[in-house]
Amino acid sequence: MYMNDPFQAPNNLYWTGVSSKLKTLRILRILPFELIPISIINIVAAITANPWVIITSVIITLICLWISYYLVNSNYKSWGYIQREDDLWIKHGRFFQKLTVVPYGRMQLIDISAGPIERYLKVSTVKLHTAAATTDAEIISLEPDMAAELKETLTAKAKSYLQGI
Repeated sequence: MYMNDPFQAPNNLYWTGVSSKLKTLRILRILPFELIPISIINIVAAITANPWVIITSVIITLICLWISYYLVNSNYKSWGYIQREDDLWIKHGRFFQKLTVVPYGRMQLIDISAGPIERYLKVSTVKLHTAAATTDAEIISLEPDMAAELKETLTAKAKSYLQGI
């Protein structure tokens, strides 16, 4: 099987995306770091009362918000996974792409986690632990029922591979 793009889905398979709530999650995480500098710029503009400074601060604010929206949307679109017969493929990253292939026979532990913001948005993360200490395979922003179903499927496939040894 030859593919021109290593991040392309294998023949007749399609990437399963994550929940669109990932966009809200990312925005809530970056908002505090974005609001502080934007607020400072707008306060300085208001104090100076110079029309050019006010126009510049509005333009800077709009540019920052547009860049944030673009990056969050790109990040959301980049996440996906494929359950193949022998392994699980996970891809993410728009600018720095990453593809992780985890053989079912190597899976040792499957974690489902959710922090406070994730619980509020009703999404969770499925993290796969393998024999390799450096494996960081995780699928973020899955709906709880989808995460539970994925965990059960992966656990069953991992058990079947272990029984075959």
